[in-house]
Amino acid sequence: MDKFGYVYIMTNKNKTTLYIGVTNDLPRRIYEHKNHLLKGAFTDKYNLEYCIYYEEFAYFDLAIQREKELKKWNRQKKEALINKKNPEWKELVTENGFVGKQILGLAQDDAAEGTVMIKQIPHFVRDDNPSHAVGTGLSGGGEAATAQSPSSYNTPSFRRSGATEESAGSCGNATTLSMPTAEPQRARHSQSVYIGGNTTSHKQALVRHLRQFVEKRRAERFEQVIQSRTRHLTVVLEDIFQSQNASAVLRSCECMGVQDVHVIENSYVFETHPDIALGANKWLDIFQYNAPKTNNTLKAIENLRKKDYKIVATTPHKNGFFLEELPIDHKIALFFGTEQTGLSDDVIEQADYFMKIPMHGFTESYNISVSAAISMYELTKKIRQSSVNWHLSEEERVDILLEWFTRSIRMSEQIIAEWQKKIQP
Repeated sequence: MDKFGYVYIMTNKNKTTLYIGVTNDLPRRIYEHKNHLLKGAFTDKYNLEYCIYYEEFAYFDLAIQREKELKKWNRQKKEALINKKNPEWKELVTENGFVGKQILGLAQDDAAEGTVMIKQIPHFVRDDNPSHAVGTGLSGGGEAATAQSPSSYNTPSFRRSGATEESAGSCGNATTLSMPTAEPQRARHSQSVYIGGNTTSHKQALVRHLRQFVEKRRAERFEQVIQSRTRHLTVVLEDIFQSQNASAVLRSCECMGVQDVHVIENSYVFETHPDIALGANKWLDIFQYNAPKTNNTLKAIENLRKKDYKIVATTPHKNGFFLEELPIDHKIALFFGTEQTGLSDDVIEQADYFMKIPMHGFTESYNISVSAAISMYELTKKIRQSSVNWHLSEEERVDILLEWFTRSIRMSEQIIAEWQKKIQP
């Protein structure tokens, strides 16, 4: 996976002190330096708020190598490097993004020292008309993941207990909660990011503000992918106990643009396998039903019916629709059961439709993850080619974008808080 990297040089107002750093998100890091969010750091101690030099690398490890190289240089050599590219030591990157185009192609004598040629950095601007992505997902090494450092994301694991459990999400400020209550728990960021107004227009303005703190290509990828997201189809997993199967289903959902996954935990705890999910759960809305002494299956069905979903039981043992025949004029909730015994009697009794995948061999059924992938591929293709309104609403689209941006930005809560202060009368 290619990860962009930046090596940059900061100085203070009087240009008496220099600092060399490395990052995968330069505007965000400059924001942190300028607002002294990195308490106790060298830049905080000596008021180094001005970025006067930077280089961009196609791979983050190359940026780290270059940073180590520059830190060995003496002051005179560092000043010569800056003067060659920015003789007036003007500020090149602010908290609002890149000031302008900096010519950063290294001279031949620089390249001779073992560095790489650096391409020109474009303006950090918003593209209001991004081209549509070929794929519909963000996981599995897609473009949107390229701007993050290796430590930026941790794949959470969800466990049920008598008390609230927390699993650290990305960026240090995100929390994934799994709570044993009667209501489904949404396994995403805390919604505390909405500090002020909660209207769609307010969130749209906040999304525009947050765009400047992520790579332009990453922001464009978000805009591309959100266009293909749908809630017309959702997937429900009932008591899946093998983490590799659950993780594979999440990955397929994300890749095919299915935004919501509902997880029922009556007998088994839902866990993800990071090597299989590949971070897919970061981009999905996962609703967990795990209240003690409660029929969580019926609770999930009740919740989905309130959202106008038809309950579809996937089973090879009942007469019903073959996959290609399943009606799509209504919203569909596909239920998949445990690996050993399949769906519970509650789902079978409550189902609006039964669905099965044609088979031509001796084996009784597909593996659950394979069954889910085949079903989603066929149904999402059919839905997108139909005349049904399968797109997200504008409010849904903005809410999801806001989540994606906040989980992609370190210290996003502080950034949002500062923005709220500025817009409040």
